[in-house]
Amino acid sequence: MRRAFAAISVALLVVAGCGDQKYATVPPEDLIAAVDQTRAAPSQRIHLEMEMNGTGLDGPINAKGDGLIDNRARKGRMTMDMSEFADLAGDSDDPGDGIMEQVIDGFTVYMRWPLFAQQVGTDKEWVKMDLQELGEQQGFDFSALAGGSQGDPTQQLDQLRATSGDVEVVGDEQVRGVDTTHYRATIDLERYPDTVRSADRERVRRSVDRLIELTGQKTIPTEVWIGHETRRVHRMRFKNKFKVPNAPGSFEMDQTMELYDFGAPVPEIQPPPTSDTADLADLAAGAQPP
Repeated sequence: MRRAFAAISVALLVVAGCGDQKYATVPPEDLIAAVDQTRAAPSQRIHLEMEMNGTGLDGPINAKGDGLIDNRARKGRMTMDMSEFADLAGDSDDPGDGIMEQVIDGFTVYMRWPLFAQQVGTDKEWVKMDLQELGEQQGFDFSALAGGSQGDPTQQLDQLRATSGDVEVVGDEQVRGVDTTHYRATIDLERYPDTVRSADRERVRRSVDRLIELTGQKTIPTEVWIGHETRRVHRMRFKNKFKVPNAPGSFEMDQTMELYDFGAPVPEIQPPPTSDTADLADLAAGAQPP
């Protein structure tokens, strides 16, 4: 089980089917317009739930959390309940070990999670992760894949620009008291380079090809809930797959993200003190044989 926990830790860094029933459809441009409207908000709160299944797990592992994202400053905070992941590690009786905190500053994420710090070999309180640098080590450009957004969960919104084919209209539902329309779509990662400006297209295409090679996933089943009046994305559900690095098997992560309280005031967000922080890149370099 320790090996499974370690593999999941790596996967966390990489960053509903339909039967015979017929649905009305809308063009992908409807979703793209909602992405633009959502991105125009100065801030929003988010609620995230995820379920992971895969190699080495006896059953699904669940996590959930909440955060506040400042879209203009490209900063945010997240707190995740990772208790079931902590149980998987099997070497901690402290309930606090199941709580993960994140401070997001552009493409740099600071994580405070004792069990993760233990996995990467540091006694520092926080671990710094430069997502752009980590991506480059794996052969892809994180900023190209994130659509220019910061390293928070809302970057998944930008992948909706690569929706393939017509979008199914599932029906009307309420999300946190907001009237929305529920849609079902498929994101085609190979189409994503065509959604960016021509000057960036080749760079993005190389990164997408590398991401597909690493994850083994070309398409992402997605569901989206768009407000009737707000025309913003209020909920999004997507399924990602990850290969296990240097080992057989894979993981599937089913995530649901809710966005609400658009324009909420955001207190000043500062990175943790340098004295309390270890850089993941330095830790990885130190683990390499001479």
